[in-house]
Amino acid sequence: MRFWLQAALLGLAVGAAPSAGAAPKGNPPSSPEASDAETLRRVGYHAPDGSRRLGRVYPSPDGEQVAFFEQQSDDVQLVVAVKGGVSARWPVTQETAKLQVYWVGPTEVVLGTDVLAPKARVRWYVARAG
Repeated sequence: MRFWLQAALLGLAVGAAPSAGAAPKGNPPSSPEASDAETLRRVGYHAPDGSRRLGRVYPSPDGEQVAFFEQQSDDVQLVVAVKGGVSARWPVTQETAKLQVYWVGPTEVVLGTDVLAPKARVRWYVARAG
């Protein structure tokens, strides 16, 4: 089965704040690097040559997707890897890559220092073809 990911960065968040129950998802890791590597392996993500992950990995509540920041040369991107699918990428600044990722829906994250004070919102759509 093949998956296509259509995505759009909606820019600075405007409108209602996400629910107070949203938080960075995932179990507290015993070893952050080992836990992050395992999470990426579970969704089948393979980093491009010459890239490096910035910060931690944020798995979705269902564990089928993972969001994180990645740098290749001077380019920094927010990456959402979908299990069995194609990774979506959005260019971001170095400052944005310092923010946390909060899952607020199955295909939506907000970026910020707190879920109630988002700096950006990202939504994407997953199309499945069989």
